[in-house]
Amino acid sequence: MTFKFIGCSGELSHDDSYETRIARKDHGAATTFQVNHAATCGLDVRNPSYAIRGDSLKLTYKMYSQNGMVVMCDCGYRSQFTFTNLPASVKSASFHATFDEP
Repeated sequence: MTFKFIGCSGELSHDDSYETRIARKDHGAATTFQVNHAATCGLDVRNPSYAIRGDSLKLTYKMYSQNGMVVMCDCGYRSQFTFTNLPASVKSASFHATFDEP
């Protein structure tokens, strides 16, 4: 798996969707999952990981503040998880961020 943290797309307003969205794109032997989710502004990510259970792919990473501070707003975060030769049995994907101390 390769991982790319794209970053925060900006502060969310009350009209924006706070629902986590995962888009799958297959390109030959590579499969990319684009993850969009809401979290507190000012966080970075580390320790991206995944687990395959049956036909489900579970994606995760830890979010943390580099300086111990956060901004009191919600942002839309974006990242990409890319796999080469993902098993054909994988039919769905989910994402869950955990929060960690620096």
